[in-house]
Amino acid sequence: MESAEQKEKTKVVMVYQTNPFHDSGGGGIRYLQNLVSGMSKYNTDILFVGAGKEVESKGRVEFIPVCRAGQSFPVFFLGLFLYCIKNTFPPNTVVHVHRLYFALPFIWFARKTKVVCSLHGWTFWGFQKRFGALAHGIFQPIVRAIEAYVLPRLDYFVPVSQDTLAFMNRFHSRTLEQMADRVDIIPSMIDLSRFKPEESDYLQARYGEGREYVTFIGRLAPEKNVGLLLDAWRHIMSDEGSRQNTVLVLVGHGELEEDMKAQAEEMGLMDSVIFHGLEAGENISKVLNASKGMILSSVFEASPTVVKETLACGVPVVTTNVGDVAELIVDRKNGKIVGAGVDALADGIRWLLEIQTEKAKVLSVSKAELERHSVALVCEAYNRLYNQLSTGQRADAQRPTGK
Repeated sequence: MESAEQKEKTKVVMVYQTNPFHDSGGGGIRYLQNLVSGMSKYNTDILFVGAGKEVESKGRVEFIPVCRAGQSFPVFFLGLFLYCIKNTFPPNTVVHVHRLYFALPFIWFARKTKVVCSLHGWTFWGFQKRFGALAHGIFQPIVRAIEAYVLPRLDYFVPVSQDTLAFMNRFHSRTLEQMADRVDIIPSMIDLSRFKPEESDYLQARYGEGREYVTFIGRLAPEKNVGLLLDAWRHIMSDEGSRQNTVLVLVGHGELEEDMKAQAEEMGLMDSVIFHGLEAGENISKVLNASKGMILSSVFEASPTVVKETLACGVPVVTTNVGDVAELIVDRKNGKIVGAGVDALADGIRWLLEIQTEKAKVLSVSKAELERHSVALVCEAYNRLYNQLSTGQRADAQRPTGK
């Protein structure tokens, strides 16, 4: 029989189509891994409902797959419904989903739980590019209707940046206004113990000494706009007196990988562009510390983890104006925010290649803002939110402000 203390203890169910114990790449996955590990200091039992091969447990975290890794979204979504129908949850359970529609099974079949949704970007943005305008026109009203149904039924809504909140306001402004006391921004987080300035020859050892490496780290997907980056890189390589020993390293994979390779080959860039593929999360800091700088060319981001990780390593960033990067980048001190056109991005890359930076100086400019995004502060905000929801108090996430 459970003790009174065990009955009252907050139980957290996290939901995402992954396995937090396995490194599958991407800032979003590292966000979830940081959240799971960061909550361990609060002695919180976490059940992670995701996609994978088999049940696993580490410490206070238990992973339960509802479908196999790599299976389609509809299969995972159906698995969530079946899981909620078959299982019961104690009243002090807080469910934390990271897609709005993942909340639906819990709203319908686990009504005693409190449901929190963290939103990490623009919803339904890439559908038209993948499936065409006709399919987009048919399915967008359905998606927005599901969002309109789910949002007011959430116990708390957490967009990870003002940009993400502004996007949702385009479609659900009245709902969000009515639930204003249940909405707060909590930014993405980074592990400052892992990402810090260090000496690294990780890229040099693999691809050759005497070369200067600039990196892109992310999924090769429409929202990352890697085609724009390749076009800007072609401008750099065609400059008179351009740095022939400078190489762009694309770290990651995705549905556009083969298209991007074909584009790079067509542009004659294969001597100056390396498709590195997926890199283990434990090595990302080594890649960044071996880089001259990092480039982000995205159409949108929520609160891009890789920008924070790069700055924490003392490495400058050139980025389009997405997510919360304007809160982090101090112009020409630790990076540069550029327009979304080819010429603007190329000019930003030229600046990056010409500057001589010291990691300590880049970090000093970035440090105060980075500390606000630390795992400790972000998990503290979530722990407070979980406890307030599970005990029936008025929830107030109180966005972390740092020291």
